[in-house]
Order: sequence, then C-alpha cells, then structure tokens
Amino acid sequence: MTTTTTRIDWRAVDSDHRRRFEATLAGDAPDGTLATSAWQHFPGLEYDTEALSSAIAAQVLKHDFGWLKINPRGIYYGEVWGAVYDDSDYGGGEVPRLVSPAWTTVDDLAGVVALPDSPVLAEQVELQAQLRRLLPDRPLVYTVFSPLSVLLQGLGLPLYVGHPAFGPTPTLR
Repeated sequence: MTTTTTRIDWRAVDSDHRRRFEATLAGDAPDGTLATSAWQHFPGLEYDTEALSSAIAAQVLKHDFGWLKINPRGIYYGEVWGAVYDDSDYGGGEVPRLVSPAWTTVDDLAGVVALPDSPVLAEQVELQAQLRRLLPDRPLVYTVFSPLSVLLQGLGLPLYVGHPAFGPTPTLR
C-alpha cells in the first residue's frame, strides 16, 4: 500500500460545517443548532481503506453530519504490535476473530516500543487522507484509544466486563 502524502489544509476551508463545529466547541450555537455527528463500524470494509472511506463519506453526506469522528476498525492498535485477526470472520459482531495476541506474557510488555513505520498506522493515515479528499469541508476527529485499551487488545483480553474477546481465551504467564 502506498500512503498518500497530499495534504489539504482544512483550516483554509471556509464552510458552514467548519463554522458550526468551531462554535459548538466554543459552547455556542449561533442559530440554535449544534454540530452533530454519528458513527458506526463497517465490518467487511475495514481492511480496505478505499471502500471504508467511501462508506463513511456516504453516511456523512446522506445525513449531512457536520463533522466526522473517524471510526476505523476497533482492533488496529493491537495489530500495530503484532496481534493477528481473521478479517473474514466477524462472527456477527463488529470485531474480527482474534487469531493470536501481540503479547502472551507480562514480560512481553517490556518490549513495547514506538513503531512509527507500522504499515497498520500508515493504513490509518491513508484512510484519513481519503476521507479528507471526500469530505473537504467537514472537520475530522480521529478515534484514539486509551493506553489501557491498547494493552488489553494486544493481550487479547476483553475491553468490557461481560463481553469476552472474540477468539481464543489467552492465558497470561
């Protein structure tokens, strides 16, 4: 995959969506309307940035959302450090089946380092670039997970109480 480096300076875009978003962030609603948005996962499209960006943009335009919270696949952080998922098996949910976690022991966490050249992160940058081209007048806000969520993903542990991870149950040593 080639990452596109073309950059659109969104701050130079003059649009009603931008003005409403900025007013909302400032706690203002000049015409009584706040900038609104909604998001969802698109299982089956999440590993194809072109298909995913097209589906997301279509949803934003259909409902005329004022801004976009980019909602990539929910497990990409685990993939950055080597967790493997079966992208053909979502089991009827929003997360693909875990094949193997990135880490299997607590000692493995000592090897966690920054991976700025990760192909998974490059894919997310490409997704954002495609969305910017498709939605040049909409503010884009990227989904960022907490460090604890990233660790849980990498270990193959559930993110939520009562919602087991989809895949093998890890045994930490």
